[in-house]
Amino acid sequence: MNTTQNNLIGKRVELLDKGWLELQDLMGDDLAIINAARVSFLGESKGAEADKKLLFYLMKHRHTSPFEQVEFKFRVHAPLVTWWQWVRHRTWNFNAQSGRYTPFEEDSFYHTKSASTLKPFTNTSSNPPCPGRQKPLSKG
Repeated sequence: MNTTQNNLIGKRVELLDKGWLELQDLMGDDLAIINAARVSFLGESKGAEADKKLLFYLMKHRHTSPFEQVEFKFRVHAPLVTWWQWVRHRTWNFNAQSGRYTPFEEDSFYHTKSASTLKPFTNTSSNPPCPGRQKPLSKG
């Protein structure tokens, strides 16, 4: 792991008014991506300049599978509604704080009433909220 990567670990980035994101671990580096891209030809690094060109080529042309060879571990503080969406569209692994074993403080992450309405029966996201069918997510 290089100095830049080490400087990022543990750095917390504030998100919106109460959320944050913190990188805890980084497994793999640019060379891991390069070697994954060249595995089809049993190749490895061809020098810094050639590797850099390949890396940018992969990004530009959206060849994403070599990037999947690198993993990140984050610590995240987000509203429960955000977690629900992440779990629903899960493409990664996670652990969450347990309210069963630790004191669980609920934050005041609330949506405005206009954002907390029921969707129409068609359940398409392009439709506006149905008038008269509004139900707040929280009492407040």
